[in-house]
Amino acid sequence: MALEWTTETLRLSLFCTENVKFTSADWKAITGQDEPQTQQNLAARRSLIGPFQGGVFNISAVGSRVDCVLLPKSPTEIIEEGYVPTVGPWPDACHDFVKATSAWLTALEPPVYRLAFAGSLIAKCAGLHDAYTQLLGMLQSVKGDPERMRELIY
Repeated sequence: MALEWTTETLRLSLFCTENVKFTSADWKAITGQDEPQTQQNLAARRSLIGPFQGGVFNISAVGSRVDCVLLPKSPTEIIEEGYVPTVGPWPDACHDFVKATSAWLTALEPPVYRLAFAGSLIAKCAGLHDAYTQLLGMLQSVKGDPERMRELIY
C-alpha cells in the first residue's frame, strides 16, 4: 500500500554573491500580504515572520544567505492524542511553496549562485515493523530485517 506523505516543513536556502537586504516588498512578493506579522532585526540578521499557506513563514537573511522556511503553526486549541503539526499534504504543499517563491527568486538581487531546497516529510504506518518494511522498499541500496531493526540512519 502506498504511503500518504504529509509535509512537516519546507526550506529554501539561498546563497547570494553579496549581502542581501530585503524589505516588506519581498514579503509581499512571496505572500501577497502587505506586511509580516513580526519583523526582527538582531545584529546582522533580519527576519520577517507571519502566517502563510496554513503555516508560519519565516524569511531571514544573514549576510549573503537567505532562508525561507515554512513551519506548522502552533495549535490554538487542546491537542488531541496523535496530533502531528504539518503544513499540508505532499506534494501539494511543495507545489504551493515553489509557486509562491519562484517569481521572487527569479527577480532577487544580488544573484543567487547556490540554492538548497528541502522538506521534512512524514507518513503514518501501521506500526514500527510496517515503517521499516516501507523504508526498505523505498531504499533499494539498504538491506535489513524489519524484525531486527531498531534505528535507521541513512
